[in-house]
Amino acid sequence: MSDNTDPTPQPGYTPPPASAPSAPAPQAPPQAGYAGYPAPSAGYVAAPPAPKTNVLAIVTFVLGLLGFAIVPVILGHISLSQINKSGESGKVFAIIGLVLGYLMCAVYLLLIILLVAGSLFYATNYN
Repeated sequence: MSDNTDPTPQPGYTPPPASAPSAPAPQAPPQAGYAGYPAPSAGYVAAPPAPKTNVLAIVTFVLGLLGFAIVPVILGHISLSQINKSGESGKVFAIIGLVLGYLMCAVYLLLIILLVAGSLFYATNYN
């Protein structure tokens, strides 16, 4: 059997320095965080907070659901104007409240027309 080890060093090879055996490296102190989970790094950036919801938009939505007619229409337009200026959220609430307000205006107008027509019909036929 032949041994392929050559006792002469290769060109550019430097042997490792001879040193005394060193002590084991000290362990790093425990990191902040839960056990088994790494702590957030210094470069961790939290998500920006969500913009707050416009209060008038919420009021518009609730009043539209409750069946009011004129008030949600007025407050809905005011809240949409505020949302466009301030960048708050709640545009969907304002639009839904506006739609419900306009629908209730149409329903109330139809009821008034039917009541007036019914009254006129009754007054002309049963006198």
